Amino acid sequence: MPSRPTRVLFWCHPGMGDIILTTPIFRSLKQSRPELAIDVVTSPTAAPILDHNPNLRRVWQSRSVGLSAHELTLVRQLRREQYDVIVDLCHRANPMRLLKMRLLGDRYRVFLRHKNSESKRGSAETWNVYDKIVEADNSEHFAKYQASCLSIFGIETSDERYEIFTGMELQCVVPDGTPPSLRVLLNVGGKRRSNSLSFDQTRHVLRTIRQEVPGAIIFFNAHNVHWFAQKKEELQREAGGIVVLTRITVSDLVSRVKSADLVVTTDTGTCHVATAVGAKQIILSSIRNAETQRFLPSYGWYRHLSGEEAELPDAEILTRHLRAALASAC
Repeated sequence: MPSRPTRVLFWCHPGMGDIILTTPIFRSLKQSRPELAIDVVTSPTAAPILDHNPNLRRVWQSRSVGLSAHELTLVRQLRREQYDVIVDLCHRANPMRLLKMRLLGDRYRVFLRHKNSESKRGSAETWNVYDKIVEADNSEHFAKYQASCLSIFGIETSDERYEIFTGMELQCVVPDGTPPSLRVLLNVGGKRRSNSLSFDQTRHVLRTIRQEVPGAIIFFNAHNVHWFAQKKEELQREAGGIVVLTRITVSDLVSRVKSADLVVTTDTGTCHVATAVGAKQIILSSIRNAETQRFLPSYGWYRHLSGEEAELPDAEILTRHLRAALASAC
């Protein structure tokens, strides 16, 4: 480890939720070592979460796992930065990322991985890429697990507060009529259908919100909702007055969450945005297990509704628990 590093690069997970859970690392490191210039590599999807973060100097975007023309250009740019320390937080020894690490030149490279974890292609040590392996307990909350990397700087922290620094705020337009008593952001989609609400489940959620909070205005995020194209008109008839968001950027999502009185979501990325901005939320997930617990918020107001056997709660259970959660939120 260099005795007095001045430039540090973190190679981070590509997920929006994962990058939010990484923000406590940057704050703790900057507070302890204000002289450090801290840069980050992450995906184009997650990068906007780090916009305006005062603890970072620059955010680089990696668009693919492989060595495309863009990735080779990125590697050349990173080489010119001459980082003293490179911290790989991705915990899986992907061969293409290991090659990128090699191409970054003679730098002090650190790898964070699960205890007793080994890649199917061999352990990270066998590639002779990293100078230091930091092993952490992956049964702990993901934010705490990631913060284990700070041990190389002699830093221990229990501060797990997430941070998002947005630029221009979004003006949320609502339908004409009486001002709503509650603004609800409904986020029921996801990359995996197994953790997304079906149309019928969404209909029960909408009906319950309407029954419990008649004056609510519901903002419906249609991103990654697999049935939306086929059920759009039926959805509008079912819950007239909802505001459908068909194209929403990460910055828009943050602003929508921030302005909502309640967020109902199946997506952990959105739930971590809600935690960071202090929004109340109801989180729906397919099953409650140790892995799910690692990615739930570590603080803030939320209710977690989960099903059994890798299925979301059925309509009756969903309605009953949602009604109780809505009563608490209101």
